[in-house]
Amino acid sequence: MELTGTGVPLTREDLCRLGLSGMLAPGGLPRLTTPDLRRYVTGYLDGGDFYREHRQRLMRLGASPQDIPQRPAFMLEQMLQFHGHRWIYDLDELRYALTIAGFDPEAVTVRSFGAGAVPDVATLDREVRNDETMYVEAVR
Repeated sequence: MELTGTGVPLTREDLCRLGLSGMLAPGGLPRLTTPDLRRYVTGYLDGGDFYREHRQRLMRLGASPQDIPQRPAFMLEQMLQFHGHRWIYDLDELRYALTIAGFDPEAVTVRSFGAGAVPDVATLDREVRNDETMYVEAVR
């Protein structure tokens, strides 16, 4: 997970610091992006189009077919292992983490790529990851 536009990974501990340390004023609105665990697990279980389309996207970006085998387990593992993630979230788990970090659970909102409460911030979303990413905003 990262704070949009920074490229800096965030851990659960980072969420706590954002929410509880006063770094974010009351009413502050971070926009968080993370691979969507539900999307990856659903793709693994149902054998649908997600992995096929995601693999094609990665190859259009320069990955070779040898680097991205057509195996669902590989696609799930590459998300977990190759990108420095220490925790992967679905919406329920992210809402929980944000709540223990001091954010209002009722003010956790899922957004779409390039759309958000603060349009200038939403423009920082990276298109290269929009097929696998969950976009979430939360109010402290």
